[in-house]
Amino acid sequence: MAYGDESVTLATFDKIIPDKVFMEVTSISLADFRLLRDGGKYIDKETGEEKEFKGHLWNTCAEG
Repeated sequence: MAYGDESVTLATFDKIIPDKVFMEVTSISLADFRLLRDGGKYIDKETGEEKEFKGHLWNTCAEG
C-alpha cells in the first residue's frame, strides 16, 4: 500500500501522486522514478554521452 490506497503499486504510483508531492517526499522527480523503475536513455552528466539504464531497480531486490 502506498499513498493511502491499497491498490497503488510501484507500477501505478506515478499515475496517482503529483510530481511536486513526489519530489518533496523522495527528493527525486517522477521522471527519475520512472527511469529507475522502467529504464530508458539518459545523458551522463560527466561525459555528456547518451547512455541507457535497464531499469527494474526494485525487481532485483526481490530476487535477492
